[in-house]
Amino acid sequence: MGNPKLKKSVKLEEKSSYITRSAELGMMIVDYNSTKIFEANEVASRIAMLCDGNNTVEDIVDKIYAEYDAPRDVIEADVQKTLKRMLDFKIIKM
Repeated sequence: MGNPKLKKSVKLEEKSSYITRSAELGMMIVDYNSTKIFEANEVASRIAMLCDGNNTVEDIVDKIYAEYDAPRDVIEADVQKTLKRMLDFKIIKM
């Protein structure tokens, strides 16, 4: 697998820009062409922000592991699952 990178057409917006409950953490990424909505919780949002083309999947796992109190194997599975969802939504390319 290569380094995940958001497509140039994907613009990250805070979830509070789209909903009125600003206390909710996370974001949504809206594909205006297909009207698909990718909703991300706090961790998935952080994973998305790390998809800058410079971080490898392993780098992303390392950074999430350093920031959150969870077992590494759980974080690794979450990162893989989130990246797969982002690939399925065509938000990232690998």
